[in-house]
Amino acid sequence: MFRKVLYPTDFSENSKKAIKCINALKPEAVTILHVIDEDPFDIYEELTVGVDYDVEKVKNHLINEAKRKAEKIAKEIGNAKIEVVIGEPWIEIVKRSENYDLIVLGAFGSGGILERLLGSTAEAVLRHSKCSVLVVR
Repeated sequence: MFRKVLYPTDFSENSKKAIKCINALKPEAVTILHVIDEDPFDIYEELTVGVDYDVEKVKNHLINEAKRKAEKIAKEIGNAKIEVVIGEPWIEIVKRSENYDLIVLGAFGSGGILERLLGSTAEAVLRHSKCSVLVVR
């Protein structure tokens, strides 16, 4: 039923709980997606005008670290594709949702009432996704 699964992760302990669910589903294809939030870079670039600091180096370092962490997860899942991008997490997840049968992601607790139960990213993905979403607590 769920042949293609998208697994967005922030590498937190909570998001790692989704791995068991993915393995139980035994999908044909899994994509591990990590989205590096672009907002801190925008703010930092504004604050460091005139300072000799290479934001691109920092971005590349974060991308490489995320790929390294995702490779460890890929070994747990089996044959999984890895994507690391910079952007707004929920938007990047939803953009990809039409290419998958299921999104499996961890819940997180902060923010408003619904956000406290699910997390702001999970809540936005649930509202806007073009495929089924499984939120793991």
